[in-house]
Formats: sequence, C-alpha cells, structure tokens
Amino acid sequence: MVYGRSNAPVFELHRGPTAASPRPMTKPAPGSSDGNTFDAAAEAARLRAETRARRRPRYRRSRLDRYKGELIALRAEGCTTAELQRWLLARRVRVQHATVARWLRRHCAG
Repeated sequence: MVYGRSNAPVFELHRGPTAASPRPMTKPAPGSSDGNTFDAAAEAARLRAETRARRRPRYRRSRLDRYKGELIALRAEGCTTAELQRWLLARRVRVQHATVARWLRRHCAG
C-alpha cells in the first residue's frame, strides 16, 4: 500500500506474472502416467462419476424425526402445521411452521 499526498492509502493494481517470469508447473491429471497425454473419454467418465457422487441425496437427521409417529397421527386427525408447531414447542422443539410443512411433505403421503 502506498500513501498519496493526503495520507490516504492508494491501492496499486496487481498485474500478475510478467512475460519474463517462469510459467507455474502444473500437476499431471490423476490417473495419467505423465502430464503430456490427455484422454478425453476417461476424463469425461471421471467427471460424470464425480457428479453422480455429488448429486447423491444426503439425509441429515431432523429434530422432528423423534416425533414422527405423533406428527403423522396428529396430521391425520386434521391438525394444521401451526398447531403441530405449537405441539412441538410444548415439547421444547422450536421450529418454524414451514419446517413442519416441509417435513410432512417429505414423510407423509398426501
């Protein structure tokens, strides 16, 4: 940082590597014997497998799972999500009614 005439900082732009600076070394792709060969089909298959692994649904346990039976039974009796939210609050489980609605969509048929 450089200071100008008014003691206010003047920021200089970073211009990056110059033409005289050496090019950074790159690592060879995983699975290739050296960095000079490139197998597009193998690389595409590796990327697709990685995408499938990333898209796999992960389920984290919800605080509402503990009360699954009670929530489904109360919903079958006609309770609204706001009423279920108050029922959970009486059991010291603080959630938004929208969370209850999402949980019910995921765990109840209809």
